[in-house]
Parts: sequence; structure tokens; C-alpha cells
Amino acid sequence: MTSSDLQIQRDGPVAIITLNRPAVLNALHRAMFRALAHGLDELARDATVRVLLLTGAGRAFSAGIDLHDVAGLLDGALTPEQLRAELAALQAVTRLMTRLPKPVIVAVNGLAVGAGAELAIAGDIRLAADTAYFEFAEVTRGLFATNGAMHRLPRLIGLGRATQLLLTGERTTAATAAAIGLVGAVWPAAGLLHAAHELAHALARHAPIPLGLVKRVLDDPAADTLDGALQLEIEATLACLASDDLREGLQAFRERRAAVYHGR
Repeated sequence: MTSSDLQIQRDGPVAIITLNRPAVLNALHRAMFRALAHGLDELARDATVRVLLLTGAGRAFSAGIDLHDVAGLLDGALTPEQLRAELAALQAVTRLMTRLPKPVIVAVNGLAVGAGAELAIAGDIRLAADTAYFEFAEVTRGLFATNGAMHRLPRLIGLGRATQLLLTGERTTAATAAAIGLVGAVWPAAGLLHAAHELAHALARHAPIPLGLVKRVLDDPAADTLDGALQLEIEATLACLASDDLREGLQAFRERRAAVYHGR
């Protein structure tokens, strides 16, 4: 991997992560997954980063896994245990994105295919260019979706639609993706990144503690039942009540000014 295959830049409290292999539609090789996992881990621990924005360079978000790279997994040189370790390393990115205590916005600027589509749905909010489309196309290449689609996709669009997309590998346009809840909004391609930046900075002005708690509670299996969700909401509320940021929010409301939150 060249150092430019994955770029991480800062715009104040927003970290911008760009998949940067436009010549091959940002196809993902294993070193990129490792670099992305490392970057996510560092950004999670950086208190000055409030929001992450993930996008792709050029006309694609990501064409998915680089088949030339993973061909080495099929030559019989690795034991089953080694293959499991390789696949688990790829899945680390999905775990980090979903469990990161900071919002992750994904700006889907073009095609998102296979592992690229799975990477997109690992984020918290998706905005798409009107030229974008999604294909969970692993089955068309004799592969299996390995980066969380079996869990994430049904929760986003329902079991029936998810089953159809995962079995057929059919293309889902940006307009259809918005209609079924796969993306939150569709923008003209030229305005997508501006809209994503505006949303990222708006979220960065919110109190970090409740933002992280929203993600944690939604990802907790206990929230699948009403009683479990209610109990988690109590615990999250208690954490907010104990924070200085809550007092700042109330004081700012009384003084009719914008609150300044510090994440504590």
C-alpha cells in the first residue's frame, strides 16, 4: 500500500477519511483495511475529534475488495485458522466504526459495491450523490458478504429487502436507497461533500457524551427488547445528568447562546 491509498485529514473537530485509489475505483486491499482500522482506533482516542466523515476519491466510493489482492487467499497456502485470522482482520473495521463513540458520516460519492457497500452501511449516517448506487454483489462472484451486512442491512431496511439485495446482488440506485432507508438523503454529486461537511460540523457542535451513548445503546443487543432499551436509556440518562456538558447546555439555554461542550 502506498501512503496515499488512505488519506486522513482534519477540518477542525471533523476527521475526513478518503479512500484514495481512484484509478481502480477505490478497490480495497488488505493493507487498506489494516490502515483504516489503525486510523479509526487513533481517532477514537483523540478527544479533539468529534465526528468522522468517510468518502471516496474520484467517481466511486469503493468497488469493494481488490480481487487481485485476495486471490492470494485462494492458493491453498494458508491454513483454515490463518484464513479466519485474515477475515477477522478485515472485520475489525466494521467493529470499530459501529462501536466508535463518535458519529461516522459516509458520503457515498459513487458506486459502492460488495465490501464497499458494507463499509458504507457500517457508518451511522449515509448521504449519497444522485449518481451513486449500491450492490451487495458478493454472491455474483462466488463470495459471501463478510463485513457485517447480515447484521447491519436488515436493521436498516428490513429483513425482506435485505434478503433480496443479498441474494440477487442487484443494483440499488441512490433514489431507491433513500426510499428504503439505506441512505438519509440524496444530493447532486457536485454538492454532496459540502452537505456532508455541513452535517459533520453541525454534529460536532453537539455534546459528545450523548452522541456516543446513542450509538452504544442502539448497538446493544439488550435494546432489541423494550424493557432492555428502557433500562439502557436510564443508564445513559444518568451518565448525561452527571456531566458538566449538561449544565453547560442548560446554562446556554437560559442565556440564549450557543453551548460550548467539552465532552465531560
